[in-house]
Amino acid sequence: MKIIDLDISYAYSPIRVEKINNNDEILRIYPIPAMSNSDVIVEWYPVDGREKVRLHLVDIHGKLAGDYILNNGINKLYLNNINPGIYYISIEDYNFNRILRKMVILDY
Repeated sequence: MKIIDLDISYAYSPIRVEKINNNDEILRIYPIPAMSNSDVIVEWYPVDGREKVRLHLVDIHGKLAGDYILNNGINKLYLNNINPGIYYISIEDYNFNRILRKMVILDY
C-alpha cells in the first residue's frame, strides 16, 4: 500500500502474506435462479487444498445434464443447452463425501 502524506511525500507499507484457514468447504453459486444459456458463477474453496474437482449438474430424474471442472476459487460456467427446471449440483471429494446444492434454471 502506498501511503501519501500531506506534503506529498510517500512511503510503502511492508508486504505481508496471510494464510486464511478454512475449516468448512465453501460452495457458492449465483445467480439463483439462473437463466438457461447464460453464465453462472461458482465459488469453491475446499478444506483439503484440492486444486480441481468435477461438478455434476443432475436433473430431478437423476440424469446428468452437465459435467464441469471447477478450479479452486471463482469459476464461470456457461449453461449451454440446459433446459429450464430444477437441478442438483454435486461435488464429490476423495473420500466420496458429496456437497449438494439445489439450483433452479429458468427460460429467458
